[in-house]
Amino acid sequence: MKWLKERGTKKLILFGHSYGGNEIARYAANSNDEIIKGIVLLEPGTADHRMCSPAGYKIRYGKELNGILEQTDLLLAPGKGDVLKGNTNFIFCPQATANAASFVSNYRVSPERLLPNLMKGTKKPILFIAASEDNRMPDLNRLVKTFVDGDRTRLVVIVGTGHFFLDLHSDDDIEETIQFFHEIEC
Repeated sequence: MKWLKERGTKKLILFGHSYGGNEIARYAANSNDEIIKGIVLLEPGTADHRMCSPAGYKIRYGKELNGILEQTDLLLAPGKGDVLKGNTNFIFCPQATANAASFVSNYRVSPERLLPNLMKGTKKPILFIAASEDNRMPDLNRLVKTFVDGDRTRLVVIVGTGHFFLDLHSDDDIEETIQFFHEIEC
């Protein structure tokens, strides 16, 4: 933000996809910066979706998440959160290398990282763009519907696409985003 302001930026739309959408929502919820005019969240990571849950971890990797978290906590206690662990099943990446602090921050989700809680603190106009065939964040519609008012907060579902909006579906989300820009006069 400082870099953009130093270069004369007066209006900004924050845009994030997947987990980046969750990060953008977290930033927006904790910032009341006047330069931010709106937020576009393209299939934002809900941080409470099934891949971060013990049941989802068991389904994907066949291992108990709670036991792994207990082992990882042993590294965090003496301040060794930056210790890298190889061959770690991490989010969507089997046999990855991740440090203990990253593993815990992704699987022991604090309430303030949950998308519905983030939305309570956000004062800017928000456009959620969901995919009808998303198998990574299938609960997005259900989670955000309570915040959608059709005015400050809107939800658009792109029919026939998955999480990555491949092919012509990327045009659909771009069109929705451009329309949102015009509506909030950015």
